[in-house]
Amino acid sequence: MKSLGLARRVAALGASTAVLATMVAGLLAGSAQAATPASAGHKAQVSATKPAKPKVSVSTPKPSVAYYDEACPVDIKFTARVKVKLTGKTVLAYRWLHGDGSKSKVRTIKLSGKGTKYVTVSQKLTFDQSVKGWEALEVLGPRHVVSKKGYFEVACGKKVWDEIGHPKVWAKAWAHPDDYVGPCTPGNKIHFGGVIKVDEPQWVRYRWILNGEVVESDTIKVWDSRKVGFGFSPRSSHHGWAVLDVDSRHDSAYAKVHYRVRCEDPLSVSVSEVSVSQPSGACKAPVSFHATITTNRKALVSYHWVINGRATGFTHEWIDGSEPVSIPGDAADAVKTQGSVKLVVTSPVSVERTTLYNQACQPPAEAPKADGA
Repeated sequence: MKSLGLARRVAALGASTAVLATMVAGLLAGSAQAATPASAGHKAQVSATKPAKPKVSVSTPKPSVAYYDEACPVDIKFTARVKVKLTGKTVLAYRWLHGDGSKSKVRTIKLSGKGTKYVTVSQKLTFDQSVKGWEALEVLGPRHVVSKKGYFEVACGKKVWDEIGHPKVWAKAWAHPDDYVGPCTPGNKIHFGGVIKVDEPQWVRYRWILNGEVVESDTIKVWDSRKVGFGFSPRSSHHGWAVLDVDSRHDSAYAKVHYRVRCEDPLSVSVSEVSVSQPSGACKAPVSFHATITTNRKALVSYHWVINGRATGFTHEWIDGSEPVSIPGDAADAVKTQGSVKLVVTSPVSVERTTLYNQACQPPAEAPKADGA
């Protein structure tokens, strides 16, 4: 009997549910039919007045060290920049996505104003073991945007070739020049060279890492030793390092080299017109020559004089700006009625200036004769 009563209640509940569903369907149909052009216009007006979401873009996260090869643990800071075009107030919500599939907590920043606003966000992660991975930034609001992946690598306690005795793979690297001073324009490169040596023929994988970024990689067969290298054109003054990282089936090695760049304009040296000082008097009075050497920066300048074809006055002098130089003429040359003098700069650049001169000899005036003499 209890089973029969329960069945009747279930049937009654099913009937009530069916009736309720029919009523809801009727109400929805009636509401749809009752919609008037006025209500449709009201909805359009509400939609038109609703403010649009600000445009958002995100840069690729950049690690403070993209390739770390020293003792662990190590802290690496990741930084990304969010660009938001504001027309009022909004809330920037974001979180970090990790290469292992995990995510950070959601953080928010309140923004207000009009125009483009840049927000720099960062996080610091600690690594106590070797790992290769990536980090990305996910913006959840006011728009959903996910950045590109910023890759990094941590190599804790990697072996260095000159610290492990007799490795099966050996590497050495150098920079040329390792202290660059000059124009930072395309074509002026710092070249990095390296040698990979093996104790037996084998395939090795190598890569060049410049200031934490992998710039070149390849897999090659090395029979005994093999040279590898790359070059880059600096764009600004800085100091940095490059690593030749080598791996084989048996062993690994790397070599690290440091360099420095100082961007300066090309060195220029100019020489003014040579002036001649010709004192009046006897024909054997000495003649002096004067000029000015100008450099656009401090430089060791080598120069000499050539007087009537004879080189003299060899000098090495540090000049920074304009420096007057002079040399007295030889008394033996001064008796000549004309001649030439040349100032020649031989280093750090070659430049010369020639001037012709005349020595107007004035013989001694005769004593006046007495009347009737």
